[in-house]
Amino acid sequence: SDEDLSDFGIPADFSVEEGPSDELEDSAIPSGVTEEMPEEIEGLGELPIPEDFTREEEEPESEISDAVPPSDTLEESASPGGDADSGIEAFEVGDEEEFFIDEFSLPEMDEEFEAKRNEESVLEEGIDEEKSGPPLKDIDREILITDTEFKSIQKTLETLPINLKIRVEELIAQAAAESQKLKDLVDLLVKEASAPDIAALVTEITGKKIILPKRFEKKTGDVFEEERKSFGYVLRENILPMLSVIIPSLIVLFFVGIGIYNLYVWFDVQNMYKQGIRYIEEDNYSLGNETFDRAYTRWPDESWYIKYADTFVKRNQYHYAQEKYEDLLDIYWDGNNIAGMGNRDNNGIIAYADFETNIRGNYRKASVLLQYLIFHEPYHKKGLLAAGDNFLEWAQEDERYYEEASNAYAVYQSKYSDDAIKFRYLRYFILKDDIDRVMELKNYFQADKNADINAEIYAQLGGYLIDKNEYTDVRDMLDRARKADSSVPEIHYHLARYFKIMNEPGEEKKALIEAKSLFMKVPPLSFTEKRLRRYIDTYNRLGERYTEEGRTGLAEIEFDDAISIIEDKQSRNILGKYPDCGLVYYNRGSLYYDAKLFDAALAYFGKAQENLYSNPSMNYKTGYVYYRNEDYLNALIEFYKAERGLRNNINVIFAVGNALYFRGDYFAAQGYYQHLLDILQKKMDKIEILRPLEEPEHRSLVNFIMRTYNNLGVTLLKLSDVSKNERKESEGLVYLTKSSEHYDILDRLIENPQTMERDKVTKSLPYLNQRHVLYPQTGYELLIYNDIPLDTETPDIDNLFSTKIEY
Repeated sequence: SDEDLSDFGIPADFSVEEGPSDELEDSAIPSGVTEEMPEEIEGLGELPIPEDFTREEEEPESEISDAVPPSDTLEESASPGGDADSGIEAFEVGDEEEFFIDEFSLPEMDEEFEAKRNEESVLEEGIDEEKSGPPLKDIDREILITDTEFKSIQKTLETLPINLKIRVEELIAQAAAESQKLKDLVDLLVKEASAPDIAALVTEITGKKIILPKRFEKKTGDVFEEERKSFGYVLRENILPMLSVIIPSLIVLFFVGIGIYNLYVWFDVQNMYKQGIRYIEEDNYSLGNETFDRAYTRWPDESWYIKYADTFVKRNQYHYAQEKYEDLLDIYWDGNNIAGMGNRDNNGIIAYADFETNIRGNYRKASVLLQYLIFHEPYHKKGLLAAGDNFLEWAQEDERYYEEASNAYAVYQSKYSDDAIKFRYLRYFILKDDIDRVMELKNYFQADKNADINAEIYAQLGGYLIDKNEYTDVRDMLDRARKADSSVPEIHYHLARYFKIMNEPGEEKKALIEAKSLFMKVPPLSFTEKRLRRYIDTYNRLGERYTEEGRTGLAEIEFDDAISIIEDKQSRNILGKYPDCGLVYYNRGSLYYDAKLFDAALAYFGKAQENLYSNPSMNYKTGYVYYRNEDYLNALIEFYKAERGLRNNINVIFAVGNALYFRGDYFAAQGYYQHLLDILQKKMDKIEILRPLEEPEHRSLVNFIMRTYNNLGVTLLKLSDVSKNERKESEGLVYLTKSSEHYDILDRLIENPQTMERDKVTKSLPYLNQRHVLYPQTGYELLIYNDIPLDTETPDIDNLFSTKIEY
């Protein structure tokens, strides 16, 4: 084949028309040579005979031709069907077997050399992968080597760097050089020349420079072998490579160790920070701060400043919270400049501003903090919104700051156009009570079903519309807010208000329970005073719900919890005095009042008044307790307050008349009793058929008229004694008579409804008073019906015979 020919230095395009079919085998002697080889082959001429070869028949040595005969000579001498073996005589081979360089091939490297080859870096520069070189020239002679020389060549090749070795093998295998150059190369290999010498010759042959590793630059084979046995070589080739692996591994282990240690320290410091938090929660504030300082010294973490401040706020330790915020700012604050501002640091300033706005109500301080932030970052999103929110809260104390809030929002809107700013304006118009603009924005958001709802502000919108008695869309808005963020307690609080208006007590109670649960989870930092009041009102409304269900025990718990919050916050000046707080005291006092624990009730009614709560019913009940304790002046004051809120209420008018009577103001008492009789008579006239036995309201009306007649009659008799006016005495007797008649009707109906017989054993109070006037008795005092109703809503119909006297 062409490949077989090229291995012998014959051009690949060389062809023979006819010739022997035997292929060349990998042998030191060509296959066509035998022991009795003829001297000549017809048409081929004399064979080149190596100088050290001898023939038995001929003594003269023939010279080895410097070149292979031309191909045309071969073609002319070769005859079809000729015997290639004819005319060739046998040679006698000497003691050492000789090899033709044309059939020269190198064995594969052994395992040791292969391992060494993998360790060495192959220098690609100077190696021509395409094996290009000078034009291949005909080899004019065969280069023969002995077995000893061959072993020397192998030994030399083993010592060469891999790039030089590959090039040498290529030159020898392909005979890609002039025969003399190739012979010189083989000689160098046989002599075990140094790598630089061999490289120089290869460079001269190929025309491309061979770059040797530095350790081969000046080493001969022997020197290199000696060096391999030296400690330096072992150190360089064995120990140092091993160290090159070990040392980086140790370095990696070192840094891993440092990382593990730092991770351990980090976890330990985090536990210290957490321990400090626990100390604060146990009210050991000094120890908590000391723990924080130790932890911060070991591993500074600014985020813990905010966490500690929040914890102090939860414990209502606002001074400590402020210290933590100030310490945090000191890290980044340089005079009037904020240095090293990062997102986390901005969060610290915003948290501090929020603390000043919503906890301390120090809007000016919050504004200063936020203005410094905005000065360094004019379009800071959170900063601009926080500034607007702060001004909006401030505006509720000073309306001038509404404009400042609007300006902050306008700057934000100029840079960021999103729903966040629209919701801020919605809240702005709610606080400004601009219902037209509120409705515009409400309709805008209601029309956009994909709007990113701000649950808190949308809940505020729902509450605002309930206050305005605008219930359209309220349920839908609160449901959308709940879907956006169900953790906002105001959503459920306003839903409870809505359900109460819609008379859905079951849904109202469920909404209140959910609102209460969520309010309890809100961090104290998020409680504004208004939000705190809604939280308290949630307890109160739930207590009212239980009261209506008759579950007074649960109602007491809700009212007492609300009162605990009120008193705690007011003692710390976090919460002011508001009527909605007073309502809780009134409701709790009413439970005592209904249980006839009047003194306890009076104490709670007083607390309610201290919190600016005023209610005609509470005023009446308060007056009732004073009246019962014979403190008629204070009773009269409270009854007057109740009368202003409840015009023409018969219970209140009767109570005022009695209080005036016991204070000796008979003229004023006369006026109230007569006014009451006019109201009662008009009510009587509206009844077509009076049925006191069947209708409790009718019976109550007759009862009131009977009592009023008696009290008015006695009052007129008292005036007659003072003024010596006989006409008043006569009028008094007339009213006593009318009172007796009404009593007689009730007595017959109630005691003996079947027979209508009168009770002859006991006598009525009007009868006794009338008898005393007609037949004066020593030691008898004119009496009035002094019992008054317990409340303003229900007339007292159960005490009709409370003053009956056996006769």
